[in-house]
Amino acid sequence: MRHGVILINEQRLKWVFLGLLAVVLALAVSYLGKTAPTARPEASSNPTGPTQAESAMQGFRFAQDEKNASWNLEARSAEIGDGGRTAKLEDVRIIVRNSDGWEVTATGSWGFVALETKDMEISGGVRAVSSDGYTFTTDQLRWSARNQTLTTDEKVVMDGPAVIVRGTGLVVHAATKRVEVLRDVETTFKP
Repeated sequence: MRHGVILINEQRLKWVFLGLLAVVLALAVSYLGKTAPTARPEASSNPTGPTQAESAMQGFRFAQDEKNASWNLEARSAEIGDGGRTAKLEDVRIIVRNSDGWEVTATGSWGFVALETKDMEISGGVRAVSSDGYTFTTDQLRWSARNQTLTTDEKVVMDGPAVIVRGTGLVVHAATKRVEVLRDVETTFKP
């Protein structure tokens, strides 16, 4: 060894590199947890999301456990944008639970989440299934973390054990399990 030169074998160099990579990833995750959007994502039938992705990842997961409800968000991929305030998602699944254990699982082709407010939107062949046997289909669905509601302004079909309801607009109150179809309501009772 020469004076001032440190020799590192290839194996040790690999571990140093992996350690530095782990520190960078931990700092990035910590930064994303502390940054926040000032508003929820705009509703859109064909969302475009952040104009330029600042980072991207596969296997995105995000969860919140609140006083009256909890939710989990999973996506096949996510593009983080707007200074770490929003995530554009692909192949999305949201599970919302109230304090009684009742839950709704909603899936869609793409979506957005505002990382500070935890407001979300999913679009593209949205299908939501409740733990008490109801299925909702629509083109777009929003979750308001503050109000603990799932909403849409689009056409919706609610298929339950004894009834099928078609209409436009939907509000699902997670805390109370109350469901409202807002306009143009057609109800068919099953035999």
